[in-house]
Amino acid sequence: MDHLQNDCNIPWIRAGLVLRRDGSIPPPKTKDEFHRFPKKCGWHLDDEYDLHVSGNSSDQGFISFDQLLQAWLFFGLIFTVLQRDDKPILSFDDLYSGSNLSTKSLQKAVEDWVLWEVGQPENRWARLIQIEYVLKKARHVVRRYCGCGPDGIEPRYSTDMSGAWHLTDEHALALMVVGETLWAAKCRIIQQCKADLAGWHSDDDAGWGPPRYVLLKMQDKGWCKRAVFLLKGQLRSNASLLLQALSAYNDSDRMINGHEECDSTTCKAKVVDKNKEYATRCLWKCKTKKCDLVGPDMNQVKDILGMEEDKMAEMGNRDIPLVRFKTENSDDPDPEEFTLEVEPLRLHDAQPFATISHVWSDGWGNEKTNQLRVCQLRFIRRQLRRANNGKDIPFWMDTLVVPVMENNMMDPELRRLKTKAIGQIFEVFAKSSYTIVLDNGLCTMPLADEDKPAEAAMRILASQWMRRLWTLHEAFLSKKRYITFEDSSLKENNLVSLEKLQNDLATREAQKSPLVNSLRELLLQNTMSDEHSTIDALDRGRYGGISKIQAAMLVSGVWRAARWRTTTNRAHETLALATLLNVNYEETEIEEAGLTLHVSDEKINRLVCEFWRTFHSTYKNCIPPGIIFLPGGKVELNGTLGYGWAPKTWMSAHEVDYPDPLSKWTAETDLLEGEGLLVKYPGFLLRMNSEAMRGRVLGLNSVDEDDFTFPVDDSLLEWYTARPADPGQSIPFLSGVLKSDKRLAIILSRPQPKASPPEIGLLVEIYRPSVNKVRESEGSGSSQTYRCQIIRRLHVRRETKAMYLTGPGQNGPQLTDPSDRKKHPHWEIITGSAKKEINTSFSSTEAHTTSSNEETQGFCIGETLPPQQAWIVDGYVVNRTEIAKSRNRYQGPPITATQTQSQQQVAGPDANEPLPTTKDIDIKLNHSRGSAVTPASINRSNTAQIGGQTEGSWTMPSLRRFFGSGSARPRSNGPQPGINRSQTQALVEFPDRASQRLPDGAGPTSLRRHKTHGI
Repeated sequence: MDHLQNDCNIPWIRAGLVLRRDGSIPPPKTKDEFHRFPKKCGWHLDDEYDLHVSGNSSDQGFISFDQLLQAWLFFGLIFTVLQRDDKPILSFDDLYSGSNLSTKSLQKAVEDWVLWEVGQPENRWARLIQIEYVLKKARHVVRRYCGCGPDGIEPRYSTDMSGAWHLTDEHALALMVVGETLWAAKCRIIQQCKADLAGWHSDDDAGWGPPRYVLLKMQDKGWCKRAVFLLKGQLRSNASLLLQALSAYNDSDRMINGHEECDSTTCKAKVVDKNKEYATRCLWKCKTKKCDLVGPDMNQVKDILGMEEDKMAEMGNRDIPLVRFKTENSDDPDPEEFTLEVEPLRLHDAQPFATISHVWSDGWGNEKTNQLRVCQLRFIRRQLRRANNGKDIPFWMDTLVVPVMENNMMDPELRRLKTKAIGQIFEVFAKSSYTIVLDNGLCTMPLADEDKPAEAAMRILASQWMRRLWTLHEAFLSKKRYITFEDSSLKENNLVSLEKLQNDLATREAQKSPLVNSLRELLLQNTMSDEHSTIDALDRGRYGGISKIQAAMLVSGVWRAARWRTTTNRAHETLALATLLNVNYEETEIEEAGLTLHVSDEKINRLVCEFWRTFHSTYKNCIPPGIIFLPGGKVELNGTLGYGWAPKTWMSAHEVDYPDPLSKWTAETDLLEGEGLLVKYPGFLLRMNSEAMRGRVLGLNSVDEDDFTFPVDDSLLEWYTARPADPGQSIPFLSGVLKSDKRLAIILSRPQPKASPPEIGLLVEIYRPSVNKVRESEGSGSSQTYRCQIIRRLHVRRETKAMYLTGPGQNGPQLTDPSDRKKHPHWEIITGSAKKEINTSFSSTEAHTTSSNEETQGFCIGETLPPQQAWIVDGYVVNRTEIAKSRNRYQGPPITATQTQSQQQVAGPDANEPLPTTKDIDIKLNHSRGSAVTPASINRSNTAQIGGQTEGSWTMPSLRRFFGSGSARPRSNGPQPGINRSQTQALVEFPDRASQRLPDGAGPTSLRRHKTHGI
């Protein structure tokens, strides 16, 4: 692994040489020898890439496990891949030094191979396909035996020298790093020569790890467990990148200090004072550690925020406050005395200004006042001037200009101003000249050498700034981003331009490094740099300025970057995402999410529903269809249908499934209120001939088997195997699904899944099919639309085992034992029982523990659906039909309505009567278009009371005029309220669609003037 020293300062990690140097175990040097090598050495590699001792070795004799892997997947892999004119470029002696393996000569050999292949176009496509088969087999074995599994599962090898599966951690790491180096070189050749043959080269770009060696080093150093977990996923289990991350932070305590209580799900590090409260912290270099707090005049900030936009425009300004340093001598690079002046952003002259992006948990915020420490402000001024040719520039920083509400949570004006300031974030960062990034870990690290851009890139990629949700949209929206490193002297420039760094990583010289291309791709992805060009279109998105595919792909980019990030306040997630995507969330529940300190799960669910509702309203038909395949918890809102496909959080820390479901735009989607998300995907309709088989498909018998296999046509030559994608997931409703007569199906992310790696899909229950109104010729792809609910995610793969590929044969199976039936699955279908077997042996713990005898299982077959099959997808709701039927019945507390008469009321509405204000109609409703609302006490004299309270009452004639004559009236079970009569009534809010059924409801919100309601 010493070939990584030059580019990334990664030290040589010594793995011992276990082969004898006398050539008694000659490694393979041709493709044929490579594939036959295990058998030659007394080992058998089965279809699942498991190694078994066969005992049938050649004259060479049996060799141990560690000798096999070193001869085959270190020396043999290098010799087989790196060739010129069918001859290995390196020799055995080139790959060890003393008693250790050495890759010092590997990088030059890689460059020689790349140049040779680029210059030899004849049959290059054939050579690259053969190399693909070699590398894919090697990666399967290395991942299977050397990599740590999910949730810290130990690798399959043992460090016990006396064990049969002995292998050192260093040896396992060497196999991974060499494999990744060769894989990266192969990808370079394909890219340079445009030699990617569709379907012949793997698009699985995950690494060959993760390596226990690196994870143990991080653990021993006391690294934040959450950071380790995130890095493992963020770096795609790439052993070389994880090794580089370890090296990049080797001399820093950033991952250690304050992380003693962290776990894999939560980083608990936070700057606090002696009372365990958040603290605005002095800089690490501050001598006093007790600097004064200084901030702008907040009255001026509030005046600018509070002024109406049209009045500000008359003055040539915007209602966006900026801060500027004021000193006696503007040329002094670091004055000890200064003030902060407030000025509005000018409207017409493209005023230059900067923005500050920081990590809140580093102490750059303030929960009590809009102030920072003097040392912090002096540091900020130095960075602003360095990026602006030594001149002061006005700037925006949330800590200083977003009003703090610590002791005034109920002040309506302060709430309004804070909400407005948060709502300006998209425009502020999009219009700023540049952004200064403050991360305390990076600020204490020296600048990396300019000729080693990979080192700086890894430090940034692994930083805390890359793991906070609010900093994502700041990174995405900013035109220029300067990352602050150690401020060692006033004259030295300690800023790294992220744009320049990304360009440096793209140079031909840098691309020779096995790590650089992966690093650059990850850096672009996690800062959404590739999507930056869509900002102008996004700014116009509310007015039709962005295409459907652009909007959907932008959501995909946000998810890929957001999944590794966190936010302290869960309610901020939807607000941050809505701000980043420029969703029109004004006067929705999302708008006040920035004011919420503590939130319930129910509120989070409502916010998620509101986010997708407003997104769909802003960008019609642009919800990415692949979102239905995403992992993690889904929305659960009692009585509310149609949003069970939506992830409860985007910050799932989950690696991308294969194939990336969000990377493809299959067709327009539609959000059908109360039903689900309309998508178009291929799939299989499943049929099972026994309850036992249905239980196996559902995963109820996972005690003995957790997968099921089925054919999809009468040739019995195309079989697929499916297994749960999230093993161990608790699904409480499976017993009910087992007894149901509803059809099961699999939604595929693309047609005809490959054998490896398995592809993501969904197991669903079809609760109602319907005939499409659109003709097949118009693109429906199917005569039916399937309304379905998600049961679980699946991994689906094409079967390549011999017993599935040989077909049934003509003379029937040769069965000598009942267990042989498993070896002839075709004949189970051709001759097995077609009588449905009732199996009642499922326990309350959802585990089926009956005999695994195949004769009692039955069989399953699949019916292939077209690529554009329409599905209306929702989460699983028990008793969905009953809930849907009850949507027209109001089930809340009673509304007492009393009719009274007076001369004024009978006379009808006054034509000059003023429209009601928002306060007049601040009725607490369910925040879901198309949901039942809370009851009101209505009387015909002049008011309707909600929940027995007089606050929020309204004048009936006013509301009738306000809502319009075309609105619906309240529903009831009897005649309208009259004098001396009381009855139950409900104010309803109808969906945007032309449906006037009374839906179900589950939560409060406010009726707003911009919506249409019936009364």
